Amino acid sequence: MVQYNMSRNNEGGFIQILGNNINSGYRFNVSHGDGSRILGINGATQNGRLVNISSHCIKNGITQNCQSIGNFVYNNTIHIPVGLNPKIHFGSKSGETFFYNNIFVSESYSHTIKSTVNETMNTFKMDSNLFFPQEYFQLQHVIEENSYFEDPKLILNTQNEKLKYRLELDSPAYQMGENILEVIRDEHHTFHDIERDFFKNQFTSFNSLNVGADNSPIGNLFYLPATNFFYLSFLFGVLLFLNFRYVRSLKSNSHLSV
Repeated sequence: MVQYNMSRNNEGGFIQILGNNINSGYRFNVSHGDGSRILGINGATQNGRLVNISSHCIKNGITQNCQSIGNFVYNNTIHIPVGLNPKIHFGSKSGETFFYNNIFVSESYSHTIKSTVNETMNTFKMDSNLFFPQEYFQLQHVIEENSYFEDPKLILNTQNEKLKYRLELDSPAYQMGENILEVIRDEHHTFHDIERDFFKNQFTSFNSLNVGADNSPIGNLFYLPATNFFYLSFLFGVLLFLNFRYVRSLKSNSHLSV
C-alpha cells in the first residue's frame, strides 16, 4: 500500500499496480508532474501513465496475464502541469479495482489526457472522481458516468508546501466522496480503517469524505482565496469604522449628560 506520499516529476507516471496482487493500492497521496515520458523519445515504448492497472506478471520465468484481487485507488490528488500528456490506463484481465474520490486537475491545455478501460475479465467499481477542466480529458464512459467536473479549487498559487494542493474554503469537493468502508470492505478487504489524510487531518467519520487527499472538514482557516480576503478586509474595515462612530457617540452623550 502506498499512502501519504508526495510523488513529483516521475517520468514513468504515478500509480502502477501489476497482476497477481491482493489488496494493493494507493490512497491519500499527492502527485505533481508525473508521467512526462513520451512514446519514441529516448527509447520509450509508451507514454507516461498517471494510472496503470495491468495484468502483467511473471510466473516461473514466463510472462503471463494475472488477475488481482482488491486493487484500490482512492482519495489521491493529481496535478498535471503545462506540457504533459500522460495516460490513464485500466488493462484487460487485471481483475478487481476500486477507483474512488480522486482529483485530477490539468493545466496542460495543449494536450488531452486520454483514458483506456478494457473491461475484459475485470470488475471495475468507479465513482466520485473529479476531473477538471472536463474538456482537457477524454474519458471512457465507465469513468465518466459517475464523475464530477467542477473546479475543486486547489490551493496551487502558493509557495507554502503545507497549503499547496489543499482545498480552498469554498471548494465543492467537501463531503462529495463515497464512504470507502461501505464500498470496499468484504472478506478480502479488512484493513481500510484509516486515522488521517495526507495533510494529517484526523478522521472522525467516513460518512462525509471529501474528494482528493485533503479531508479537512472546513478547509484551512489560515488561508483565504484572494476574493474572499478582499471582501473580509472590507467588512472588517466597515466594522472598525462603525465601532469608532459608536464609541464617539457614547462619549458625546456622556458629555451632554454632565
